[in-house]
Amino acid sequence: MEAGPGNPAGAARAKVPVSAVEDLIRTFAGVENVRIALDEGGALREIHVLADRSRPPKSIVRDIESGLQARWGLVVDHRRISIAQMDDVPMRPKWIRLRLQQISVQTDPVRGRVEVAVSLAPEAPRDAFGRPLFDPEIPNAIWQGRAAGASGGALGMRLAAEATLQALNQSLMAQHSFSVVDMGRVPLADREVVLSMLHYHMPRGVTEVLTGSALLRNDALEAAVRAVLNATNRIYGVAMRREAPGGLAGSAGEGYAGRGAAAVGEPWPGEVAAGAEPEPNGSASPGAQR
Repeated sequence: MEAGPGNPAGAARAKVPVSAVEDLIRTFAGVENVRIALDEGGALREIHVLADRSRPPKSIVRDIESGLQARWGLVVDHRRISIAQMDDVPMRPKWIRLRLQQISVQTDPVRGRVEVAVSLAPEAPRDAFGRPLFDPEIPNAIWQGRAAGASGGALGMRLAAEATLQALNQSLMAQHSFSVVDMGRVPLADREVVLSMLHYHMPRGVTEVLTGSALLRNDALEAAVRAVLNATNRIYGVAMRREAPGGLAGSAGEGYAGRGAAAVGEPWPGEVAAGAEPEPNGSASPGAQR
């Protein structure tokens, strides 16, 4: 096959799980849900998208085409993308938050060590009137993390942060994770503020620096947990691993990752080379075929 975007000559073809493609499409503005249908040979048949009415369908289709091309070099015929928009679909909150369920500390004064345990749970999104909204894709789960080490001051806050991220990372999509860079506390006016600096690790080795803060009231460890959540909650809704709502195609007995994969650079049915116009029957013109 000729070399092309995302598929240099001689390069090994990587398999892209359908779950990864669906996860990427869910991050686009206006998209509420997505399901990819494959044929018996495992090739793409259709992309079905459920969206709100915040954006025109053509804009969502362009995002999908550009996103798949930029991320994996996959070229998809726009006619294989169907957009369904519904008035009664609540717009997905941009900021899905986690709340602190519990924090516990066990100390060993003899050895000078401490163990911090943190439990987190997703917070139900709310509408403009503050009423809870039901979102079947938000897991009904509690995630727990632990970290142990030497006790004292900033070390204890770092342990609280590491335990928080251990719990939080369990709820993320594959290849997404957070790690602690540093923790600290600074005076501000007549109070103290706990600061967190984190790394957000994304696919393809991309890393972003995040910061958060929380007012220190009574417990420095709890303030450390809240400073970490303050940093991660801004983008948690994008990185969160969503559940397949019951009753939708492909959600029963299969799981996201088990529903097939597409090969990077390998033509999906209906795709055309860059710059080629598709023929009415869905195939590329002879000069553009690969």
